[in-house]
Amino acid sequence: MRRRLLGLAVCAALAVGLPPRAWGQRLIAHQLSWEVYGGVPLPAGRALLMRDQRTVGAQVGFYLRHYDYLFGFAEYEREGLPFGAAYRVPSRAYLGGVGYLYPLASDAGKNVLLYAGLSGHLGYEQLNDGRFDLPYRSRLRQVAGFVYGPSLQLSVECFLCDWLLLTLRGQARYLFGATTGGFRPAATLGLRLNPGSLFML
Repeated sequence: MRRRLLGLAVCAALAVGLPPRAWGQRLIAHQLSWEVYGGVPLPAGRALLMRDQRTVGAQVGFYLRHYDYLFGFAEYEREGLPFGAAYRVPSRAYLGGVGYLYPLASDAGKNVLLYAGLSGHLGYEQLNDGRFDLPYRSRLRQVAGFVYGPSLQLSVECFLCDWLLLTLRGQARYLFGATTGGFRPAATLGLRLNPGSLFML
């Protein structure tokens, strides 16, 4: 009986999170946050969950007055582009940039929020590990170059407790200078540390 009561108490504590006196530390101006995330690019006409397709990144956010925030990020993306019957051309992109997200909707307690916004990307893309030669006596014209462009973002952010959020984000990016098509949509899932007044400026 005691074990059952202890289990219920632990579940209740996880569901409620921190005490109510700490709720005031959510989404306040000048607050910093740190996020890590992973996901997949969304290539047209190809399977999503493949071994050579992934996106990982890290982000720093800075909250403003109306629950909106600025952010800077660094990101790595890898894809395998089909060529011929069995070969996949590896594509790697190293990206960084800044952006802005504004809250469109939320529940009354600000536990779940829907954001939309814009970001700008700048980075470097490499194809086929820098090699020009392909199977079937084919050859790439370009294997590396700088890329840049804008991105539309839609993000759902859920407080797991006062200092930890789960984020689900969709990005519609267009990268100028890319050798394999500029439109690069992606979906990511992340965890954000939002430590409240500990890192207030």
